[in-house]
Amino acid sequence: MRKYDAVIFDLDGTLVDSLESDVESLARCARKFGLPPVPRETSLRLFGLSNMDFYRVVFPDAGEAVYERLLRMQLPLQSEIAREMGERVLFPGVKEMLEQLKSAGLRLFIASTGTREHVYDFLTFGGVLPLFERVGFDEPVKDAMTARLLEGVDPARAVFVGDSGKDVQAAHANGLPALGAGFGYVYSGDGQFDAVYDTPAELARALL
Repeated sequence: MRKYDAVIFDLDGTLVDSLESDVESLARCARKFGLPPVPRETSLRLFGLSNMDFYRVVFPDAGEAVYERLLRMQLPLQSEIAREMGERVLFPGVKEMLEQLKSAGLRLFIASTGTREHVYDFLTFGGVLPLFERVGFDEPVKDAMTARLLEGVDPARAVFVGDSGKDVQAAHANGLPALGAGFGYVYSGDGQFDAVYDTPAELARALL
């Protein structure tokens, strides 16, 4: 008998390697607005923040009006770059893992701070959107989103997989184990995961 009935996945940094499209699209937009370049290391450190919260940290004096214009400009660029990448937006082995879990009967959900367009674009370009039964998006804190995704699911038979402290918080707030995607962007300071798995294949074995 399998260990879980449902798995909630974070998206960026867990299933999807969106850092490259983030960095490139932001660089193009920042130049147009006369804003300073953002080092890749900074983008990685702040990975997982919503676009607006990210702008507020790296461009603290630009103002909300500029942030809104940046968002309108950057999101289509991110999508364009992701479309060009296709299934390469996924970390290696992720698609096979998701297909294995789905074929074993697990219900798969997404909990993301990204916008609806971002989440659906990346899942579509990665070729995995049909594998997910429920998709949550566009909330800076995932606790309530996770609770909604769990409606009709026994929490004792569910688990949250992510890469950041926000994911650990959302999981534990809803009584779920928090598993870290070590093949993604899990790094020191991201919270106390109950376990971290270095490859999608190892994670699949743990979930089944």
